[in-house]
Amino acid sequence: MLNRSTNRNLEKSRKNNFILVNMKKTILIIIVAMTAAMTAKAQEALAVLTHGTTTKTFTGYYALRNAYASAVDGDLITLSSGTFGATNLAKTITIRGAGMRYDPTYNTQPTILDGDFSLIVPDASTGNVQIEGIYHGGIIYYNNYTQRSPKFIKCRLSRFWPGSFTGSDGKNYTGAIKDAQFLHCRISYEVVCNSSSSMTFINSFVRHPQTRNKSTSNLTLHNCVVDATYNSNSAIYSNFSYDDGSHYNVHLYSSSFTNCILVNTSSYTVYWGSYTSFVKCLLPSNWNPNLSSYWNYSKLADIFSTYDGAYGDTQAFLLTDDAKKKYKDEFGREVGLNGGSFPYSYHVAGPHIKSMQVSPRSTADGKLNIKMQIENTGY
Repeated sequence: MLNRSTNRNLEKSRKNNFILVNMKKTILIIIVAMTAAMTAKAQEALAVLTHGTTTKTFTGYYALRNAYASAVDGDLITLSSGTFGATNLAKTITIRGAGMRYDPTYNTQPTILDGDFSLIVPDASTGNVQIEGIYHGGIIYYNNYTQRSPKFIKCRLSRFWPGSFTGSDGKNYTGAIKDAQFLHCRISYEVVCNSSSSMTFINSFVRHPQTRNKSTSNLTLHNCVVDATYNSNSAIYSNFSYDDGSHYNVHLYSSSFTNCILVNTSSYTVYWGSYTSFVKCLLPSNWNPNLSSYWNYSKLADIFSTYDGAYGDTQAFLLTDDAKKKYKDEFGREVGLNGGSFPYSYHVAGPHIKSMQVSPRSTADGKLNIKMQIENTGY
């Protein structure tokens, strides 16, 4: 068991790994993007590619794909609100959207990626793919042997699955992923952790998580709400077998849950094994894992003030006042995705434009004066 000092250091380290905002670069991007947007069609999606101190702008449904085609490893692509055609990601770049949902605080609409796409960055690469502030309703596949540590921050995703590929030996394989990290995310349908893979979720909602190997599929979840309800419409659930041939309906082997709330609204059994642990977690009353420390609850209304097991993108997963007082982590903070060191928020980090004044005409040397008031927000 780690001591409190070690836990605090680990939490600080996680936060530092996630917060990668360069303020000067972001402000420059906003100014360039807003200037370019004045000449673009109203409501048209805008992508700004930043490479060092240079920028390029792209507009329309294929703006992300065109920006990505011009990008190299280490570049940043900033997306406006709007809908963009998704593209496979084989370069170690950062994609930063306007948010996963409408934000009334800043009156911004979400950034939507349309269509399935694959992560195909090998573990041998330096750097990683990072995606922030997007809404995606399709499937994200991880292909091409082992993927290297992608990061998802404040994203609403639907399905996260291992993809198939053909190896150099001509055989067909399914992809693996190393150290995938999800902060303040929502998985609305399903996430599958393949053999020789590892994923970490922090202050997120995770629906239908699965591990495909009893010992080498490693899921780690901190301060999450986890819907482990059996989904009879999912072919993966009904046909899936572990590597050793065993078959289960819902499977959470090789998983570590800390300060989480797990939900199961069906009568199907959830399976775990010797590699699974629950620490300061809330479990349904019919679960008796005899592993680590946990509490049991009889009905969701005793825990949540509004959540009844039916997922919605705007669901806040707020605890009742009694639950907040009764169920706490080792530092006295509430469990679930609104507790811990990084309480959930869908607001995207970085500068937001509060006001802007544009000169009615350009100067003699062709420049256009723009004055903006920018307010910074954190995670």
